[in-house]
Amino acid sequence: SEYTRPSGPRPNSYMGPIPGVFRIASESKPTALIMGLGYEESKAKGLVDFIEPEMAFAFYSKPAIYEKFVKDVEINNEEILHRLRSEADVRVFTYPLHDLREMESKLMSIYFRLNQDYKVVLAPLGPKPFSLICLLVAEKFEDIDVWRVSSGIGGNIYSRRAADVDPIVCEVKYSR
Repeated sequence: SEYTRPSGPRPNSYMGPIPGVFRIASESKPTALIMGLGYEESKAKGLVDFIEPEMAFAFYSKPAIYEKFVKDVEINNEEILHRLRSEADVRVFTYPLHDLREMESKLMSIYFRLNQDYKVVLAPLGPKPFSLICLLVAEKFEDIDVWRVSSGIGGNIYSRRAADVDPIVCEVKYSR
């Protein structure tokens, strides 16, 4: 979409698995959280504080269609990004918005590193192409949960216009 400024922060009123898609049984494994960062302030921090994961990873689009989105993501998630960048291993990943394969490759690499020892939770707080890839990766592996984070009825509502760019196209083939 075209750039619009993010509205002020609103508290998260729902943080949990996408209804009807809950998969992870309550096991004794610790949780690993993989988030796609959006540009709204406090959404990711609220989720991390709620889940208290043993490990957390953050993804955000850089470059994006509008550099203002990137700046807002970095400013509004500064605390989370600082915390994750101070870890001994790499926990912050960027990807070009239009490169769905790169997003999937990075997500799968982290999943394979974690899945034996952790419950893996994907939380795509933004942008939409990252949300799609999270859902498709979770479709491949039954031990991944995808969480939705929402401010509910009182949340921010944005009126957006489509950006004047080529659409991102993704062909998905299912086989069993």
